[in-house]
Amino acid sequence: MLQLIKDNLKKSQHMMVQLANKKRSERIFKIGDWAYLKLQPYRQNSIAQRKSQKLAAKYFGPYQITE
Repeated sequence: MLQLIKDNLKKSQHMMVQLANKKRSERIFKIGDWAYLKLQPYRQNSIAQRKSQKLAAKYFGPYQITE
């Protein structure tokens, strides 16, 4: 019974990883490129205070990549 539970857990974890990877894309940055920073899923209140967090910016920048 324990082995069956472990197998089911591994199958479900594998399915979740596959679904999450479908939405991801490989990005390669070089020194000197400009990029926006995404501050999700945890909104950074120290960067910009908004009356409504729903309307707060999700991306900040652009910032130049140094290293």
